[in-house]
Amino acid sequence: MEGRIDINGLDLIGLVSLAKKRTRKYTAIALGDIDQLDLTEDQRQAVRKIILDNMNELKRTILRDILGGDVEGSTVY
Repeated sequence: MEGRIDINGLDLIGLVSLAKKRTRKYTAIALGDIDQLDLTEDQRQAVRKIILDNMNELKRTILRDILGGDVEGSTVY
């Protein structure tokens, strides 16, 4: 099983990849929705920052739970 890391029957690389894909997808949807709102440029930038910060924190939390430790500064693809 080259390219897989199985722990208790779970493919960890697959789980990490899925988490990244899903957070990217939902981030893109949310950012697209923001562009449809009647906001000033300053408001739009502030809302985008909030969404990006929170989606990044969600991804970190998911990866931390999957990998069982702090993933800050690690590169996972």
